[in-house]
Amino acid sequence: MRNVPWRKWRNRRKAERVATDDLVAATDRLNLDVTLDPQRSYAGVGAASDVSQEASASATTLVESAGNERTAVTALQPDDIRVLDIDSARSDNDTMIQCRRRVLHIPRDTIPDDVAAPWLVQPLLRESYITLSYAWGETKEDGSHLTETIRCDGALLRITSNLHGALLRIRNMMHVERRISIEPVWIDALCIEQDDIEERNVQVQNMGHVYQSSSQVIVWLGETDNETNPGLPAFVHKLDSVCAAYGQHELNQDHAERQRLLGHKSPFTKHDNHCMVRLLDRPWFSRRWVIQEAYHKAPYHRLMCIDKTLITGDRFERALLDLQCVVHAPALERAEQQQKSLLQNLQLYGRARCSDPRDYIYALVSISMERKSMAVDYGISAEELYLSFARNNLAGMPSVIYKASHRGSLTGR
Repeated sequence: MRNVPWRKWRNRRKAERVATDDLVAATDRLNLDVTLDPQRSYAGVGAASDVSQEASASATTLVESAGNERTAVTALQPDDIRVLDIDSARSDNDTMIQCRRRVLHIPRDTIPDDVAAPWLVQPLLRESYITLSYAWGETKEDGSHLTETIRCDGALLRITSNLHGALLRIRNMMHVERRISIEPVWIDALCIEQDDIEERNVQVQNMGHVYQSSSQVIVWLGETDNETNPGLPAFVHKLDSVCAAYGQHELNQDHAERQRLLGHKSPFTKHDNHCMVRLLDRPWFSRRWVIQEAYHKAPYHRLMCIDKTLITGDRFERALLDLQCVVHAPALERAEQQQKSLLQNLQLYGRARCSDPRDYIYALVSISMERKSMAVDYGISAEELYLSFARNNLAGMPSVIYKASHRGSLTGR
């Protein structure tokens, strides 16, 4: 840790927790009807009680209530997030996801800005959680893209088939296969009230911190079958075997050294190369939002989930090098130590896709130098955002915005 002595910082956090625990105990003795967060420091006396609001429904958002059902949602403080507790299946054939949302506090001072490896201080959080990374897909105004139903907080919610498949897989890995620990899950579509502009602004602004603070990121790449993807299931099975056999020294080799040692003895064939290209053609690899997910999380803290196969990100990237695939996937680009300006990132990731034109800018805020100075505001139009940004970054900006907004059907959040 640079500039901040580890022991001094740790002792300060411990003292804050002790003081806050004393306040919690005092309110319990007085039987005060308040809710205090044991991880939060409170100035003076008193605390904010839980505030509830109705979850709004819209055919243009990813999630909407089925029928007339509504569910109360606890309002979030600036350093709060919602997470999902996913219940186990009631039977082997149970496809109805049952989950409950609750609030988790992730204070920013838990992980100082100059910590090079934020996962080393992860245990200081009150509770660990998992983040899900997946492709939203194209949304339709009539809501016809919402084809599946889950029960969340007792209410029925409609979601996309891709998110439903991810939830089923996570539930199975947690409660049946025990391949991942049973932890709450953060999913942007379900944990952010998409129609609450104020909440959406705050949560998107903090999204980099959300991914950085999580214990791991599960990347859902979808299912495979021989009917729609001939040969792909067999390749994924081989990919899993090869990745599992990699030793730590092989993962640490640079590309040139690796190729010299492999010679002509690559574990992959030319057919495997074609299969990998087809796999990389899936929407997740061209998503604009995954850029920050890759930036804030080390590859070995990412789990690439392809159907029933689970591969860590570092092993997946090593296999990609061994296959010698030439791809330009934003999600697989290694984050550089030197942070770039937002203008530079707009030029660098011009081809990465998103469905909301405002996200051409907002999806890159957390990895840019302007992450603290530029406010996210979904209350303004894309035109207003572009003009405002161009005024502050006049040199070269018009061409960047023009290219970003005229690349054709760059959809799929």
